[in-house]
Amino acid sequence: WWIGVFMYYKALQVEDVSIVIPLLFIETIFIAVMAAIFFNEIFTIEKYIGIALIIVGAAALSVRKTKTFVISKGILQVLTASILFGIGTLLIKYLTDYLDFWNIFWYGRIANVIVFPILFLLVHKEFKKVKHNLTVYSGFLVAFTLAFIAGLLYTAALSIGYITLIYGLAAI
Repeated sequence: WWIGVFMYYKALQVEDVSIVIPLLFIETIFIAVMAAIFFNEIFTIEKYIGIALIIVGAAALSVRKTKTFVISKGILQVLTASILFGIGTLLIKYLTDYLDFWNIFWYGRIANVIVFPILFLLVHKEFKKVKHNLTVYSGFLVAFTLAFIAGLLYTAALSIGYITLIYGLAAI
């Protein structure tokens, strides 16, 4: 999952956010296919048409002003991130058969504490380039607080519902 986060941020460095975000949610299709295979989540044709519309929307938003779809380094990075996030989501859903919500959530946070310093060592040179001030620290605090709350709610939803539906709603 953290490698996916790293790839996502790298994609944002080299590609427009208006291209990165829609492509990130291609994960919905990956999850729908894997959920059908591994969790027997079979939906109606209408739901699969909705998933297809997500693909069309992501592709349409990614077309450049030149009306061409170019597979740049940033696009490859965000697609890699999307697949890695999908794998992480599928693993969380799988674990809900064996662990309760709180165990999954806290094990995930413990893993974050272990992996984050390793990733920080990889990017610390870039972090040093940032002009540090109250705005930067406030932004990090707000972003990570919201991510923590989102992780809590997302894990709770995965523990009680269909993975394809939950991820599809989260992608909105």
